[in-house]
Amino acid sequence: MRTTFWLKPSLARQIAIRMSLLAVMAVLLLTYQYTIREWEYSQREMISQSELLLSTISLTLRDPLYNLEIDELKDLAGKIGENPQITMFIVYDKMGRILVNSEKPELEFSQEVDELGYNLVTTPTDEQYIAWQSNQLVTGRGIRVGNQTIGAIAIGFSTQRHDQKVKDLTLQGLALALIVIFLGGLFTFGTARKITSPLSELANVANEMKAGNLSIRANQPKVDDEIGQLSTAFNQMAASIQQRQLELREFADGLERTVNERTAELQEQAKILEEMAITDPLTQAYNRRQFFKLAKIEMERAQNTGVQLSVIVIDADHYKRVNDTFGHQIGDLVLIKLVEICHGAIRKTDVFARYGGEEFVILMPETDSETARVIAERIRERVENTRLPVNGQVVQITISLGISTFNNMQELSFDSLLTQADRALYKSKRTGRNRVTVWAEEVLMPG
Repeated sequence: MRTTFWLKPSLARQIAIRMSLLAVMAVLLLTYQYTIREWEYSQREMISQSELLLSTISLTLRDPLYNLEIDELKDLAGKIGENPQITMFIVYDKMGRILVNSEKPELEFSQEVDELGYNLVTTPTDEQYIAWQSNQLVTGRGIRVGNQTIGAIAIGFSTQRHDQKVKDLTLQGLALALIVIFLGGLFTFGTARKITSPLSELANVANEMKAGNLSIRANQPKVDDEIGQLSTAFNQMAASIQQRQLELREFADGLERTVNERTAELQEQAKILEEMAITDPLTQAYNRRQFFKLAKIEMERAQNTGVQLSVIVIDADHYKRVNDTFGHQIGDLVLIKLVEICHGAIRKTDVFARYGGEEFVILMPETDSETARVIAERIRERVENTRLPVNGQVVQITISLGISTFNNMQELSFDSLLTQADRALYKSKRTGRNRVTVWAEEVLMPG
C-alpha cells in the first residue's frame, strides 16, 4: 500500500512547508517594515503640519491675546474648529488659565489654572509641546511679545486618517500573506515532489550498495541535481575505510593530548614540590634550608669580590603571650602579617626566610651596616604601627632585630656572621625589646 504524499514524512513535504513558511514570514516582515515606515512618516508629517499651523496661529493671536479680546479669540476658535482634522483648540492666558475652548465654546473665562496651559506658558517659546493621545495629536506652544509670555495655544489633530492608513496597510499585508500561502504552497508542493521523487529512488539504490549489493545500478538521471545524491551513495563504500583512518587518527591525537596533559600535570606537580621544598608552608617565606643555600652563594661572592654582606635576625617579642591569649590560629596570622610587612620593606635582591618559630632572617647582598640598620628600623616601625583586629580586640606586636655585616677586612665564616647577628638580637631583647642593635664588640659587654 502506497503512503500518500500528504501523510508520508518525506523530504518533499518538509521542503514545501518550510518554503511556504519562509515566504509568508518574508511577506509579513516586509509588510511590517513598510507599515512602520509609513506610520513614522505620517507622524513626522503631522508634527510638521502642526508646527506650521501653530506658528501661523500664534502670529494671528498675538494682538487679540495681548489685549484679551475674548470675542475675537472665540471667533478665531470657531473658524479653526470647523476644520474636520482639528479636534480641539484652546487659548490660555499668561497664567495658564483657559480663555477659549473650541470644545466648550460656551465656557467663560476660567479662574483655575489648567495643567497643560501651565506647562505651555512655562516652557521656552521655541519648544513645541507634542503628545500622542487617544485618536489625536495634541500640540502647543507659548506666545510671547518681546520677552514676556502673554499666553499659549494648544491644538488637537485627529489621527483617524493616519490610523486608518496603518490599518489598511496591515490588512493588505495579511491578505498578501494568505495569497502567498495558497499559491506558494501549491507551487512548492508540486516542485518539491518532482525534485525528491528521483532522489528517493537514488537513496534506495545507495542503501542497497551500502548493504553490500554492489551489482545494483541506478538509472541514469535526467538532470544533474540527482548526481550529488548518487555520488554520496557510492562514496559511502569508501567511507568505511576513511572512517577507520579517521578513528585511528583521532585515537593518536587523543593519545598525544593525554600525554601532553599528563606531562603538564607532572611539570606542575614538580613545580609545586619544588616550591614546597624551599618555602615555609605557613608564611610562604624561604625555609631555613633554602636560606643557607643562598647564603653560601652570597658569602662566597662577598669574599671573592670584596662587597659587603649584611644579615638581619628578627624575633617577635612576647609571641608566646599572643598564642596563649588568642590561640595558635591568631598566632599564625600574626606571623603571616609580619612576613607581609617585611617583604614590603626589603628589596628584591634581599633574601627573606623563616629561621624557626617566630624568628626570621634577612640576607642583604652588597649592603653596609648603616643601610641594613635603616631598613631594619623601617621594618620595626611598620610592625609597631600595625594593628590586627581579632574578635573585637586588637593584636599588636613588636619585634627585636640584630644586625651583623661582613666586609673584606674580616676573615669570617657565614656561621660566625649569623652568630654575631644573633648576639645583637639578644642585646635588643635584653635592653627592652622593640629595638634594633648593630653588632659591635661592645655588644658583648653587659648593660
